[in-house]
Amino acid sequence: MIIDIRYIRQVEALARHGNFARAARELGMTQPGLSRAIKTLENILDVALFDRNQREITPTVYGQHILKFGKPLLRDSERLEADLKLLKEGTGGELKIGAGPIPAEIFLGRVLGAMSRKHPNLQIRVIVERPTTLHRLLQQRSVDVMLADTRVLDDRNGLDITTLPGYPICYVCRESHPCLERDKLTMKDIFDYPIATPWIPEVIYETVAQQIGISKAELVRFKNGLIECSYFKLLIDTVLNSDAVGCGIEPIFSREIREKNMVLLPITCPGVSSQYEIVTLENYTLSPAIQIFRQTLMDVLLNQP
Repeated sequence: MIIDIRYIRQVEALARHGNFARAARELGMTQPGLSRAIKTLENILDVALFDRNQREITPTVYGQHILKFGKPLLRDSERLEADLKLLKEGTGGELKIGAGPIPAEIFLGRVLGAMSRKHPNLQIRVIVERPTTLHRLLQQRSVDVMLADTRVLDDRNGLDITTLPGYPICYVCRESHPCLERDKLTMKDIFDYPIATPWIPEVIYETVAQQIGISKAELVRFKNGLIECSYFKLLIDTVLNSDAVGCGIEPIFSREIREKNMVLLPITCPGVSSQYEIVTLENYTLSPAIQIFRQTLMDVLLNQP
């Protein structure tokens, strides 16, 4: 038995609206036409897909099953149409990118700018979330490609991962910070002050704890305070207006360092760096839009100052 994808689209619209008139309007059909189509599908399957009463229309367990497996098919169908257009014309198509907060702030804008110049009709949507959420969206095919640190994922099976050039972790403080008065500053001294940082994977805390000679459990207590935030302006303003020490990759703080509002502390942490990756589903043919994104991203990163 082959179910026409038009039936799945009709079931999805009716379940979402809970109303024949509104669903039919969205689908460009008449209300009787949609009602007949749903009834035809129910007859083909020999099950009731919806419970109908005067107040609402809700999917039965059979309808819910069609929705569970049918929604990914609808997304793939829409993507197929967009990608075929891109293949045919070389100008259109759609790309949904899931990005972690730091790569979104640091370099994704330059990548999208370069793509927009070369492919102005490409439709791009970006979702900024933490890696675990992006992984779920990728599995659901709600995003086409993921740009994030995958070290936090419990299961990386089924993923095609390309690691990008990393950035070392650095520490910064405001001008005239009391730590600058110390004759010799060590990494352990940094934690005598509040730490202001974007979200960092646990594996980095483990490495830092080893290097300063304490347990990770003791380190992550942050006895002198922690300010964690993925909004860079808020993070920078916090460091500029307090004794908090900023922790992150240098591009976050580069402008303030260049303008001498912040001091880059002479602290190194060997083996600790960012690790961002381009992630797609394994054994899944890359669309032209994803290929354009990957190539543009690599070009931008390899040619950055």
